[in-house]
Amino acid sequence: MSPTGANVFPIDDDLGATTNVALPVNSIEAFVEVFCSGNSAEEFWYLNEFVPYFPTSTGITGKGPFREVQILVDGRLAGVIWPYAVIYTGGVTPSNWRPLTSYGAYDSPTYWIDITPFLPTLLTINVAHAITLRVAGQGTAPTINSNWFVSGSVHIRTGNSPTTGKIKRYEVPGLQSETSGGASTGNETVWTKVIADRHLLIESELMTSEGNKTVTFSQTLSYRNEARYADEGWIQVMYSI
Repeated sequence: MSPTGANVFPIDDDLGATTNVALPVNSIEAFVEVFCSGNSAEEFWYLNEFVPYFPTSTGITGKGPFREVQILVDGRLAGVIWPYAVIYTGGVTPSNWRPLTSYGAYDSPTYWIDITPFLPTLLTINVAHAITLRVAGQGTAPTINSNWFVSGSVHIRTGNSPTTGKIKRYEVPGLQSETSGGASTGNETVWTKVIADRHLLIESELMTSEGNKTVTFSQTLSYRNEARYADEGWIQVMYSI
């Protein structure tokens, strides 16, 4: 991270943003704190349709309503974030006033991923280690529209002597997702549905100044998004959990 320049990466492709890190050899715990925000054509990603269908003046774009922010350590998936919908709205055109705003609308949270199980890799001496932030959507080449702003920082806790260890379990299957949709007679109402599930588990044995310990990071996530569009896209209703 730069002490003088902007520490926000704009992402509009599937490669993401990468920075090299060097952790103290006596690190005992490590966490990545991530900021991520959809911008421009990704500002209201949770209302996106799968392929462009409605007039662009409605503000609806393609590539689906599901987004996954991925944290990779040396190219291996370490954790994911399914970001909350943050509403940045206003302006002078109707499409800028979707959806209507309320208290807390501009509250953009950060998210934490425990990368302690990756310490056996990250503490390899004289080797540069890469942490990548990547955003995955439901489109192709790339999977997202332009663009997302992402940033992050690594928080560590240190001990009194070097830490060593070994990754014992790395169970990271692919994302499971289903998409469906349809329309009423005459296309008066169009509906879409997305269901997604993700499970991962990473476990390591660490030898630290506090003793030997087993550290585990796991995630079990479920997502559901149902949307209804009417009046050629000017009426938009979305339910997401």
